[in-house]
Amino acid sequence: MHQKNWTIKQSRDHNYKKAKKLVFRSRSVFKLKEKYDIIGDVRGGHGLMTALEFVSDKASKTPLDNDSMAKIQKTAYEHGAFVRVGGHNIMMSPPLIVTEDHVNTIISALEAGIKSV
Repeated sequence: MHQKNWTIKQSRDHNYKKAKKLVFRSRSVFKLKEKYDIIGDVRGGHGLMTALEFVSDKASKTPLDNDSMAKIQKTAYEHGAFVRVGGHNIMMSPPLIVTEDHVNTIISALEAGIKSV
């Protein structure tokens, strides 16, 4: 195997193993769903790409208002994580170079945002 191909394979294998380990930690969003009624659903979670649906009433799935979504985003940002808001959803798709500490920061910041509303 040529050196270039070996290097690419090693890099790919390393990133895959790292991502697999971080996916376990990123599943913390499912724990947030159990903890907070404001989270109506978690979509994805099969990898690092995840979306959370925010609702004001879990039974009727009434979308959370825009002001509350903006407050969650702002508070999460103030706590170290930028999350994308689309309607009443927050989408997270960190890059493969993300570390376990980064994932912990994202989850903590997101929880701070949720507690702010």
